[in-house]
Amino acid sequence: MPHEITTQEADKNLYVYRILREQILVGSIPPGTKIKQNELAQKLAVSRTPLINALHKLESDGLVDKVPNVGFFVHKMSIKELLNVFALSVGLHVAVMSQLREKDIQDSDVEALKATMLHYTQLGPGEEIDSYEYQKSNCQFHERLLQLGSNQLISRINEQFQVFNRVSLGGLLRPPAETLPEHMAMVQALEQRQLDDLCLLAWEHERKSCQVIAELMEKLQNLNLQVDELYVCDFFPAPAATGEAAPGRS
Repeated sequence: MPHEITTQEADKNLYVYRILREQILVGSIPPGTKIKQNELAQKLAVSRTPLINALHKLESDGLVDKVPNVGFFVHKMSIKELLNVFALSVGLHVAVMSQLREKDIQDSDVEALKATMLHYTQLGPGEEIDSYEYQKSNCQFHERLLQLGSNQLISRINEQFQVFNRVSLGGLLRPPAETLPEHMAMVQALEQRQLDDLCLLAWEHERKSCQVIAELMEKLQNLNLQVDELYVCDFFPAPAATGEAAPGRS
């Protein structure tokens, strides 16, 4: 008879999954890193069972890869794969923003979105933005923005293809000096309920990142290099880079 998962077990599975997911998305466990299961289970104070369950969920999300008889490794995304994912992201962003016209936007929604980026606008002269923290804030910004206008169909598409998670896996393609003003412009448009402007700003924000990847692909193809075999992390390093690289993938 199959084992029935208790509420406590389910909570542990979710706890481990959420921690690993965030660490992967913000780059603290970089692409190609082997997940050291015993070490990680000890660090999280859990048995290997919830860890394995979380890894299988992350595998289905496309965030980790399982190598038979070797272990789990954080997914290394190719340049071509990231461009395809960003193309999907552009479409979903526009779809989500168009849904905002039917939503009752609350001031609390605006403040929650603004809070993800406000700290960086208040830095003094000479203070640099921490790229690791900014990557976390960038993930939170887009998650909050997309939650505002997402409907059941869009949520299902994103869940099936893990579009926004995969975009985050690509890391920071453009520096905060470029993207922070774009984020704050979107906040201002939402604050003023200028939803057509918000839709245009979100589209342009995603398009610029797409352009960075497309231009890189063109340069690589001109050098007769196979973009399917070149990884994003080789050109856009994660803010934090430690760990053991996957065999044959470094």
